[in-house]
Amino acid sequence: MKAKQTALLLSLASVMAFMAACSGAGTTSGTTEVAPAPAPAAEEETPAAEPAEQPAEQPAAEASDDFTMDFDLGGREVKVTAWWDIKFEGDHPDVVAVRENIAELEAKHNFKVSFITTPYDKMVEQFTSSVMAGEPFADVVRLERRAAFPGLVTSGMMTPLDDIMDINGPQGAFIPELLKSQVANFNGKLWGFERSYTDFSGIYYNKNLLKDLGIKDLHEYVEEGNWTWETFMEVANQAVQGGKKGYTGSKTTLTSLAVVSNGGNYMDLDTGKEMLTDPKTQEAFSFVQELYKSNAGDFEGDIKQKFTKGEVLMIGGVQWEGEAYMNELGFGGLGFVPFPLGPQGTEFKSISNPPNFWVIPKGVKDADKIVYLMDKIWDIESSEEYPNQNRLESYFADDKDIQAAIQMGQAPAYTVVDNIYIFPTFEIYKLLDQLTVEMLAPATIAEQHKQVLQAAIDDALKQQ
Repeated sequence: MKAKQTALLLSLASVMAFMAACSGAGTTSGTTEVAPAPAPAAEEETPAAEPAEQPAEQPAAEASDDFTMDFDLGGREVKVTAWWDIKFEGDHPDVVAVRENIAELEAKHNFKVSFITTPYDKMVEQFTSSVMAGEPFADVVRLERRAAFPGLVTSGMMTPLDDIMDINGPQGAFIPELLKSQVANFNGKLWGFERSYTDFSGIYYNKNLLKDLGIKDLHEYVEEGNWTWETFMEVANQAVQGGKKGYTGSKTTLTSLAVVSNGGNYMDLDTGKEMLTDPKTQEAFSFVQELYKSNAGDFEGDIKQKFTKGEVLMIGGVQWEGEAYMNELGFGGLGFVPFPLGPQGTEFKSISNPPNFWVIPKGVKDADKIVYLMDKIWDIESSEEYPNQNRLESYFADDKDIQAAIQMGQAPAYTVVDNIYIFPTFEIYKLLDQLTVEMLAPATIAEQHKQVLQAAIDDALKQQ
């Protein structure tokens, strides 16, 4: 599907609430790309990382399309809210199919669904106040992971799906394993759901500038098994020609990608331990400092504009940023590869940005039936041949770029990053400034922040 054809479908994605923002690890029949969250500030584009160990996947349950429930909700209104306007208008086949599902389900189960919009900056406030009052403001709420965990989870304001349904049985089969194992899993329970989930991060690069500089395509390094920190630095230095630079990106993105690419973590939520002092994390901090000190790096001013204007070869980025880059560089001008492998890393890694999904507030009646209805509303035969097809084929002309993005959105590459949610915000940015501006020794940085991070982890993991 060419770029012009996919433009319609990308605009469609923004009005379909079950459409997730990455490349799904649990392929289902629903078209699923999530409307993006409001773009964060420059240094918040990708939160800093906490790559958790991925639990072993459960055996696949029977297809959720075969699972049915028979019930009557007595004319009840089921409220579904997100921070964008959810509408199903127009004659696109996917939209028509969803409208037909809604009409059939409302008649069969005697309810009326209402899609309401809640301002992004009011979502948690309304969620909290209404649950505390014993009257949840909606039955289904769209939340970012950083809003749900640890705050609403540890305060007991959300309904764990494990308590209302067999998440590994037929009813839970529609939920991708990536959500079950990482994205919506916290404190050993599943808190959110989605029919499909897509996201990725890594290195975007300017294919035209690459050719002009006489540098071989970055996919060749990947194919050779030689896309490492060392070769990345070599490429970045080769790009320093005629005022050009090799790499740019936000400090949060770069540091998080470096940490996970070396097999390190900021924290390990399975063991409840901070990992700033881990040698792998320390080595990643040193790599970040090396790039900041290098003449190949350019981190001043409007870094995104420098990339799209052809002044910088590579930029660390996440899924939603690709559209703007492609629009500026032209279709065929944008490339994508994983972030290079660190010395202690064993496989390419991707960081989340930040995940968002559907949740059920505490106190919602018939919660298992509500989850069932949400699944069935979006149980359609999608026009996409694979999850995230429309987005990826509008970003990239080369199948190698598409396949790299798909790989970075799937387990085990995809890594949920929580440190900016659990670590106090002022503390993480202080750490990043010490790393990239003050250039303090990584060991010194770890010593200054490890106790604050450990206390935050302990608080996040406390029992409800």
